[in-house]
Amino acid sequence: AYYACRVADDALGEFYLQDLANAGVASRANNVESNSLPTGTCLVMVTPDAERTMNTYLGVSSAFASEDIDEEAIKQSEYLYIEGYLVTGDASKAAAIHARQLAEKQNVKTAISLSDPNMVKFFKDGLLEMIGGGVDLLFANEDEAKGMAGVDKLDDALVYLQSLAKQLVITRGAAGALIVNSDETIQIDAVKTELVDTNGAGDMFAGTYLYGITNGMSKQDAGQLAALTAAKLVSQYGARLQQTQLLEIKSA
Repeated sequence: AYYACRVADDALGEFYLQDLANAGVASRANNVESNSLPTGTCLVMVTPDAERTMNTYLGVSSAFASEDIDEEAIKQSEYLYIEGYLVTGDASKAAAIHARQLAEKQNVKTAISLSDPNMVKFFKDGLLEMIGGGVDLLFANEDEAKGMAGVDKLDDALVYLQSLAKQLVITRGAAGALIVNSDETIQIDAVKTELVDTNGAGDMFAGTYLYGITNGMSKQDAGQLAALTAAKLVSQYGARLQQTQLLEIKSA
């Protein structure tokens, strides 16, 4: 995996880049001078019902721009994955569009996550700009899907979203997930678990699904593996699983 980002020349920035490296993720982060904005941080508060509220300070991440995109890294990729959160800034939105255009030029598949219902509520036009003429894969939860389509029924939302992406992956919490193509709809069953912290569940599902389909798994098997990892994640605090946990799930 490769991750494009921007951090500052400070302790948190150094920690973040080292953490990426330790996880085996390549990066060409744009370190900036120490007198600039600091590295961004996010304080996540989890309520007893396992829902999360994020208190985010973007810091130097707000300066993320097209110059932070590595065309060579995109060229070597099978998928470019774009976070919908990039829509909140003009420069970051432009960077996302630039990255998608580079991927299309290199025949690299494109994927986007709608990220959060508020991104859809307040930045739908910008998300449509990022999607452009359409992406190969779109990730959303049920609320994001309905909000993006401006409808109350999921079936109606799916019709609209299929005009934006060749394939949809819609997570539905306890109802599992749907993988939708023009010629089929695959039901992914939810995995029963005790909810502790839902922070990162959608990202875990998306990351696992991308891992699966880029490593020879069928959409059904990749979706079921994603459901397993997401279920394990929400049963504990924190947005990451340990490597031993991932290996156990993979071998199960």
